[in-house]
Amino acid sequence: MNKKNILKLMFASLSLWLASSAMGQATAPQRSKGFERFKALVGKWEGTGVNPEGKSIALQVEYKLIAADSTIVEEWNQDGVPMVTVFHDKAGRFGAVHYCALGNAPAFKLGAIDDVSISLNFDEICGLDQKAEQFVTKQLYSFKSEKPTEFDNEYMVSGTGVYGNGVTKSKLKKVSDWSKKS
Repeated sequence: MNKKNILKLMFASLSLWLASSAMGQATAPQRSKGFERFKALVGKWEGTGVNPEGKSIALQVEYKLIAADSTIVEEWNQDGVPMVTVFHDKAGRFGAVHYCALGNAPAFKLGAIDDVSISLNFDEICGLDQKAEQFVTKQLYSFKSEKPTEFDNEYMVSGTGVYGNGVTKSKLKKVSDWSKKS
């Protein structure tokens, strides 16, 4: 190998090494305030609620970070009926999709956020129509502190369907493990 080829090989090796070092040091994108607030919920939660008909409901909820900590999954078990909500930032905005026991998947966008609450409002991008079907149209999370051990949740169901329109209210507390398996 001549001197010119050795220099080319050294330059190529150095370039690859620098490129791989830079990739390894890439910083995670900055997350929205809503996403950061929801990260505080990671873990298991239990509680009770009251549906629009006044019936008491038992709740087990677990929040998990997935996809390189870019997404939060809420696994909601209401009286043995599982549902999932996926929270994420899209183009710097906090939003969610709720996979509901009503058989649909409404999307949500951030409504308002302050030190003690977050509201998520229905996002028409999902194509659901209140004149034709019933689905969750609003969610409100109220926190007791920055690192909550308790929170309140309300969600509103609206539209045309077999279930009454109204608000389901619940109170949840953080637990290390479920008090009973669902």
